[in-house]
Amino acid sequence: MAATRAPSRGELESIAVCMNRSAIFATLDENAMGFARARDIPVLHIHTVLKMLLKTELRSEKDVMNIIKKIEKTDRRTIELKLVLV
Repeated sequence: MAATRAPSRGELESIAVCMNRSAIFATLDENAMGFARARDIPVLHIHTVLKMLLKTELRSEKDVMNIIKKIEKTDRRTIELKLVLV
């Protein structure tokens, strides 16, 4: 069984903020999700957050696409649009 990697420094900082503010942690990273869940921090996948921004009309599709582009550029990750734009 392979060991899971520790969350990055940025993920740990975000998790700490969520702990201190009793907030929900949203991420793309499965390891960070597991780390947060193990500490009883509520977790959402970032796809869920983006989808809810659209569904509740808090943000337009253009706004959400801009958010996605920023996340992809900053984190060097790809967000599956089919999971958001459904």
